[in-house]
Amino acid sequence: MKQGVDYTLNIVNLIKPDSLYRVGMRPAMFSAIDAQNGIGWRRTGEKIAYYDNSYETEGGQPYYTLTFTLSFPHDADAATSHTASPTLTQTCQGFFDLAHHAAQQLPRDSEVDPMYHLVRQRVPPS
Repeated sequence: MKQGVDYTLNIVNLIKPDSLYRVGMRPAMFSAIDAQNGIGWRRTGEKIAYYDNSYETEGGQPYYTLTFTLSFPHDADAATSHTASPTLTQTCQGFFDLAHHAAQQLPRDSEVDPMYHLVRQRVPPS
């Protein structure tokens, strides 16, 4: 990608009939160069639209398109996503919260491991 050039991106295989993009949410962008200066994922993009298109799933459900225009801050550097990636800390916290909730559902005297029910498998001890 070239710095300062406007690019229009179309993501055509989305399945949610409604989206926060219709009420102002913007796509996320990450720049490795900017990350060296403490800038991580940030919201960007102009001319953002979310609408149904002419494609359908095998079950006949319509696909939706997210289209937006953006320019990259540096040559050959940025990555863009229609949603920001969670951090490792956020992912681990999510698993902890799920395991905690599962443990709350078990009888007090239960010896069942709630993480087993969360991931549906056990790793054998080494």
